[in-house]
Amino acid sequence: MNKGLRSVGSLILGMFALLAGCVSDPDTASSPHWGDDSQPLPTPTQISQSRARDRGVLDRIKARGTAELCFRDADGNHFENGDLLLDALLPLEDEQGGGSALSASIRLTKLGQRAIWAGCHGGRWWCFDLASSPKTLDTCVGGVSLSNGLVSLVSPYRLLSAMGLSCVRAESITGVSWDEKRHSCRVEIASVQGGEVWWLDGQLQTVRVAFTDSQGEELCSSELTEYRYSRVAGIAHGAQPKLAHRVVIRAPRMRSTTSDEKLPEGASGDSLSLFLEFLERPDQPPRPQLFDLAALRESLAPEVVMECGVPVK
Repeated sequence: MNKGLRSVGSLILGMFALLAGCVSDPDTASSPHWGDDSQPLPTPTQISQSRARDRGVLDRIKARGTAELCFRDADGNHFENGDLLLDALLPLEDEQGGGSALSASIRLTKLGQRAIWAGCHGGRWWCFDLASSPKTLDTCVGGVSLSNGLVSLVSPYRLLSAMGLSCVRAESITGVSWDEKRHSCRVEIASVQGGEVWWLDGQLQTVRVAFTDSQGEELCSSELTEYRYSRVAGIAHGAQPKLAHRVVIRAPRMRSTTSDEKLPEGASGDSLSLFLEFLERPDQPPRPQLFDLAALRESLAPEVVMECGVPVK
């Protein structure tokens, strides 16, 4: 498997934590002047209720789109793309408050051939690298690192945050302020997975998400644009939730956990662009086999199996 497609796999896995985005300022004309007397900043309760209202009819989603990866290494600049399929069962509550866990399946194909099959269920997540020789599976639980440094930050629920789909409890919001540079509302969130910051537009739609370390430094982030109504049967048009149809993710370049290779001078980061078309909420939930790791192992037959980057087969 070439290095580009391996990087796609790493970043597809990194979606379960999700990673940093190109900055594209939201439309300032449509945003209220939060922070002045005419339009005070939203309260944590308003933010929590708005997200819960939008998520109330979205217990599952199905989407298709494309993934485009731009990256730079010692050999220069590279570009890879592929077709993307996503099925997910969404948690009933945010991860901080418990509730059901995210189940997700992301399949990447290139020229009609399976390349990457990533997923998570019950706190365990995995990535099948099917275009390699030998075919490889890497899996781990929770925030434990996989073999690639780019995914050492990740956990399954972050996929929802990076796509603007996660819920949040009011008591988990530690700060709400006006970001003049981005002309949006900045919301700081305490999370069991580490610090998290959302930027919201005037309609309380997420336009940017960042994940931070204990010192507040950004580790990774995503940008969300092109919001559209998601068709949900039985729900009036104005009450249907809006979802971002363009998600742009950029991961900071990090030294591999298994290599001392130095990054080339000037390497600014790997960027994974996701162009997603959210379909209407399916009447039936996804096939359970999509989230059954044992069944997937039998079907996809990896020749090398790793647990958190350590070969076990």
